[in-house]
Amino acid sequence: MLALTTPAEERSAWRTSFLIMLFFSVLAALLEGLNFFGVTQFPLFTLEFLLSIVYIPTGVLAVGWAYSRAKETTACSGS
Repeated sequence: MLALTTPAEERSAWRTSFLIMLFFSVLAALLEGLNFFGVTQFPLFTLEFLLSIVYIPTGVLAVGWAYSRAKETTACSGS
């Protein structure tokens, strides 16, 4: 079977996409916490709706971007 990526590219891509998703998870938790303690006054439905609109496509794009970045990085390093 023809491999489209090398193991190094795959590790780099998943690491990068994980960090991007971790950032948005922390941001979502922060917004939820601020909303819970009354610091921000977002209606809960609006907050959840905005997070779902941003979070899901960002995850898909993060994986695609991370794979292209990994391919460029390993191509430049000569691996």
